[in-house]
Amino acid sequence: MKKVYWLVLIFMSISGSVCAEGRCPPGSYPIGGGGVGGCAPIPGYEDSRETQAPAATGRWTSTWGAISISEATGDVGVVIGMRSEQDADSEAVRRCAIYGAIDCDADFAYSNQCGVIAWATENGQSAGGASVIDGGISIEDASRKAIASCEKMRNGRSCRIIYGECTSPVFESF
Repeated sequence: MKKVYWLVLIFMSISGSVCAEGRCPPGSYPIGGGGVGGCAPIPGYEDSRETQAPAATGRWTSTWGAISISEATGDVGVVIGMRSEQDADSEAVRRCAIYGAIDCDADFAYSNQCGVIAWATENGQSAGGASVIDGGISIEDASRKAIASCEKMRNGRSCRIIYGECTSPVFESF
């Protein structure tokens, strides 16, 4: 009997590790019987090797800016940070008309980018009658395009940026 005991003990010590999950992937256990088998998830199992997708905590919402200019008076209305294009246009026109201009139009609306106004100048002073509104991914980008268009329209005379601002999306938490 002693030989059988030692023999069993030796076989147990040299055998490999035993996996209770058998044919199932990590995090699940075998189910079924009678020739039909399957796997079921182990409740509460978390495999530290797998990365779970992060849950959304909010969303990014675009904001709008708009520029309105009165051709008759030169009055300007600008706005940024509005939640819709229509709100931005309306507010820019309202601001343009504050001092009595009646021909303010929503000239330029932009979302999550930059808008600028280039104005024609002579001897460093406003030359009036010529302005260009343009947009771009940065103030520099929009300014470069607006000044080039303004100077072309004014036959090479100088123009300068009188307004430049950018809108940015805002994060809204759930």
